Amino acid sequence: MKKIATQIAIYGGSFDPVHIGHLQAIEYLSQNFDKVVVLLAKISPFKKGVVASDEHRIEMLKLALNFDNVVLDCQEIERPAPSYFVHSLSNLIDKYPNAEFTLCIGQDNLQSLPKWKDWENIKSICKILVFRRQQYACPFLNPTQDLSPIVFETDIIVPNVVLIGCSSSALRGTFGDSLKDFLPSKVYDYVVEKNLYDDYCQFKQALIDKKFHLNNKRIQHIYRTVVNALTLASIYNLDCNKVATAMYLHDIAKQLSLQELQTLGIDIAQVQQLPPPLQHALSGRLIAQKIFGINDEDILNAIEYHTTGRPMMQPIEMVVYLADATEYGRLQELDEIGLQKDNLLEIIKEVNNANLEYAMYLALQDSIQSLVRRKLSIHHTTQQALEYYKGKL
Repeated sequence: MKKIATQIAIYGGSFDPVHIGHLQAIEYLSQNFDKVVVLLAKISPFKKGVVASDEHRIEMLKLALNFDNVVLDCQEIERPAPSYFVHSLSNLIDKYPNAEFTLCIGQDNLQSLPKWKDWENIKSICKILVFRRQQYACPFLNPTQDLSPIVFETDIIVPNVVLIGCSSSALRGTFGDSLKDFLPSKVYDYVVEKNLYDDYCQFKQALIDKKFHLNNKRIQHIYRTVVNALTLASIYNLDCNKVATAMYLHDIAKQLSLQELQTLGIDIAQVQQLPPPLQHALSGRLIAQKIFGINDEDILNAIEYHTTGRPMMQPIEMVVYLADATEYGRLQELDEIGLQKDNLLEIIKEVNNANLEYAMYLALQDSIQSLVRRKLSIHHTTQQALEYYKGKL
């Protein structure tokens, strides 16, 4: 009699940190497979790197994993970076010779699969399971990514479960009490104890600094845009530090008068030439330079043009613009005043479908329509940006 093969699910990632979305996936797999291998990556070839050390990430996973048939595999930590799944798969085949393997990923990683090293070999050995994930920017949206197996010339399993919409990069960028519900309690306590993920402390402190006069509503908006932007940064493989910095500071001057800007040592000559609704964007750039010592043009341009947009924006600029335009507080505002939100939902769909330029076109078009409805002037840069992105269709 032929021996029945052991069904093994392989679920890999940086787990930096491990969060409840990861655990939701692992719990599902533990209930539907004989064994689950949680494969800890050293540095993914498709990511900029990790923040927490290998030791911290291992300890957080040990604290989080409490399943009888789930094992933590750290083989990639012991190999030189970057991590290639095909090498790990070969070792797992040797370790479990009588097993059938299923590679399990989130839908945000789906598009990169054909770029994996030895993809043809991988798909001949493994079944592929793709978890859908709520879009963090708008939690009630249905998943929109195309999961068609035709693209990958292999069968794709899509389980009837939708993972909670959070990403490790977004959690790192806004870590604090407001996000403790997204981490297992023991992991949250560990992060606090070890002072992990505190890279943006100076910006978080700036939000509550009295000299910037930001009220609580504005601060909460900024926090939501940071989460939104870092989620998009993970989709587009952008520099999370640049994105988070620009997002934290994009509205830093929103509630400052010209006189208060002068008190901070900001030259207001250029700022005065702009219409009042646009002054905070340029002021934010100047504050980022003078007070925070930031000279990176990607960050500074993202701050300056987050309101008007401009032609030929860099990916980081577009992500900051779109994260600001689509944070879920804006959807709530539309609900409260009884306006249709179809345009905003369409923009969010295109952003999450990795179509940045089309999303920019839709967002700029929506912005101009809103200005026309309110009988407000349209800045020439916004009009130029719309024409530019219309030409990219």
